[in-house]
Amino acid sequence: MKFVDLSTRLDDWNAFVDQNVEASFTQSEQQYELLKHRTHNPMILGLVDDDNNILIGSLLTLQHVKLGNKYNLEYGPVVNDWHNDTLIDTFFTELQNYAKQHNIMFITVSPNTVYQTFTDDGTPITDPDETVMNKMATLGYTHEPFRYGMTDTQAVPWQYVKDLTGMSTEDIHKSYHKIVKQALKKQANGVHVRELSRDELPLFKQILDDTSIRRNFHTKDLDYFQTTYDDFGERVKFVVAELHFSEYIAAIDEKLAELNRKIAELEEKLANGGNAGRINKQLPDLNKQRDNQTKRRTEITALQAEKQGDVLVLAGAQFMITPQEVDYLFSGSYEEYGEFYGPHQIQDYMIQMTHDLGINRYNFLGIDGRFDGSDGVMNFKTKFSGHVEQKVGTFDRPVQGLKYKLYRLAKNLKGSD
Repeated sequence: MKFVDLSTRLDDWNAFVDQNVEASFTQSEQQYELLKHRTHNPMILGLVDDDNNILIGSLLTLQHVKLGNKYNLEYGPVVNDWHNDTLIDTFFTELQNYAKQHNIMFITVSPNTVYQTFTDDGTPITDPDETVMNKMATLGYTHEPFRYGMTDTQAVPWQYVKDLTGMSTEDIHKSYHKIVKQALKKQANGVHVRELSRDELPLFKQILDDTSIRRNFHTKDLDYFQTTYDDFGERVKFVVAELHFSEYIAAIDEKLAELNRKIAELEEKLANGGNAGRINKQLPDLNKQRDNQTKRRTEITALQAEKQGDVLVLAGAQFMITPQEVDYLFSGSYEEYGEFYGPHQIQDYMIQMTHDLGINRYNFLGIDGRFDGSDGVMNFKTKFSGHVEQKVGTFDRPVQGLKYKLYRLAKNLKGSD
């Protein structure tokens, strides 16, 4: 086995990543190109056999922290079998030696491995899997305390996943919570989901900016989304949900026409001596429905006039596609248009796309990891019916021992890198 730089063998690396069940898009050739274009100092290091076949490896970045530099293996390494001690031990030994040669202070590893799975209410589905925990400990790595909460700067500690294995389109819809079913049915006419072109990415950025201000989270700059679009190609989707006023109003008019027909029919029966008791019970409800639809039409027509157009953007989201799964990455919505359920439409669109692509795993990604009902993001995601996964977490190993101790001391005192 040889420890080599795989950054010049991107096609081979991507083929290796694509065949690995646990591999993430963050380990892909496309992510390497994105990080390189964004000047994040990526590299791909790994072991090959005598025929130069890749056995194990990882995309990693060089990061500057207080007192020095670190290597960060986020969602890495890519390895087919964590029980292959010879392979794992050799890779991390060579990585440690490589880090010493390049004056690295410490190494951080966040494997893309599930530690334990849970139901929506926190009931364990599986026992904790200690395989990676035990292996990293024997390699001299210290496990950081399990984290809770959302993050957009590190590997997610908790995620929500929907398994589509063996499900038909009908099965998928049946699996949704009734709130989602009602939302999709309510906006069956007039709300559409479509994919954005590169030129339309400022529209997506605007949605995220509005949401980030309201929810107080950090978003990416426009260059990030444009570079991601360029580097990932068909492996990234930027989608929006939009309200088409003319179609929405036409659907209301159709309902009104049907209500007017029913009301006229009952009034005619009443005038001709029909069952007054039964008719007088039905008419108030139909009249109320007509009043509601008429009011709704007035409101939508006024909104259309205010927006001076036929299409209103409701929500947007970014998704990453790999052979293993589809990942729900960034999203935003306009709160004032929540009644049109744009985010629900987007999720259903992408879950169906995942199914149509023959991919069995739909990853909603980050949640807090708390099961007390306080996580609004989780409350939304659970409405599409899946399970919770706790990741194995993050491990550190010093390369320059004394300097690393000083770094940890400073970090603990100030609470930051």
